[in-house]
Amino acid sequence: MPAEKDYGRIFFPGNPWPKGHKIIKCDWSARIERATGLWFDFHIESESYSAADKRKDLPDDEDENLSPTASHTLWDNYNSLTLSTTRWVGTAYGFQAGDRDLPFNFKKLSGQQFEIDTPPVTEGYPRPFAIYRWGHEEVAYQTLKFRKEPKKSTFSIDWQGRIGGFIDNKPDFPYPFHMKLKGVAFQGIIFSAGTDRHQAYDLATPYVEHASRYKFRNRKDHTALVPG
Repeated sequence: MPAEKDYGRIFFPGNPWPKGHKIIKCDWSARIERATGLWFDFHIESESYSAADKRKDLPDDEDENLSPTASHTLWDNYNSLTLSTTRWVGTAYGFQAGDRDLPFNFKKLSGQQFEIDTPPVTEGYPRPFAIYRWGHEEVAYQTLKFRKEPKKSTFSIDWQGRIGGFIDNKPDFPYPFHMKLKGVAFQGIIFSAGTDRHQAYDLATPYVEHASRYKFRNRKDHTALVPG
């Protein structure tokens, strides 16, 4: 079995693992929405919450007065985190990174910061991201900052946000998280299978600066434009 990849770590302040949890999957791509522009998609998975524990047995005498965040048992019941715009169809739509007025420029992405769902304006799905932490919850107040890694084609992403939901139609997101991602590769602008070269460039050109410099790729289940 190949070794799990390491895309950095996610931290949940106050939980039993102050050193965080390894991110073992991080897919990052974009898509074109004809009416609005270029949108980013992500799919992120962590290792098992308790993967770093030297002792695999949970304590039988965990303090019942612990806060939910501090409860080892609670975390272990839900195993791991998934944060995604693609995993659960119809629940998430990502976030916009380019439009006609300000087209997406891949070469200028390093240093850019995106604020998403700050503050959250709608209850329920679809939302920018779907999340599974202690079961299916909601995530908002997210900030992502991209940095190109020196002498590489990959990026680091400093990603913060809050998890919770709504109470009486008012946002209640009491649980912060912080991801420090590394080695994240942009998989390109994805199009449905059967989209040919000319169609891909026509769709991308209004929303992507220097779209003609991107390379067209015909992949197994989709086509893509990738930065040259």
